[in-house]
Amino acid sequence: MALSLLKTGFVGWANFKSLKFPNRIYLHKAGLELYTNACTQHPYYQALNAAREQAIKHYYSSMQENLPEWIIAAVWTAKVDGVRKTILDVFENRDAVENWPGNPDVSTFNINGTDSTRASSCGDTLMMLGLEEEFRRECPKPEDYFKPIGNTFFHEIPNLLF
Repeated sequence: MALSLLKTGFVGWANFKSLKFPNRIYLHKAGLELYTNACTQHPYYQALNAAREQAIKHYYSSMQENLPEWIIAAVWTAKVDGVRKTILDVFENRDAVENWPGNPDVSTFNINGTDSTRASSCGDTLMMLGLEEEFRRECPKPEDYFKPIGNTFFHEIPNLLF
């Protein structure tokens, strides 16, 4: 029986259209309480907007030559030294589109607002990645995997079962 994302701490996912390659960014509930209600935006959007800014800065400030074919990332928030940080666990995928579905090479690291570091993650993220890879391998061509679902920016998990 296939696992469901409902068994994890993820609340939804989004695509960052400002990145020039396909991506799926999952939002974990860890640390969302650190976003205050002083802002008119929902905490989900506050966390995703912070993550999007960090991803754009990482991928385009250095103008990396070897951009990934696609990324999957988990976004979560933690308090580090008394400061709220939005953290992305990034999984860059390469070398599968030409030989679809292939077996992609995956590089992993964290973006934490100030730098990129060696990655650490959690079991919920491993479950999400397994479901993503199972879904990807069932898609007959890359376009089927990368096409957007619906026309909303944020997709809540209860509406999205694999």
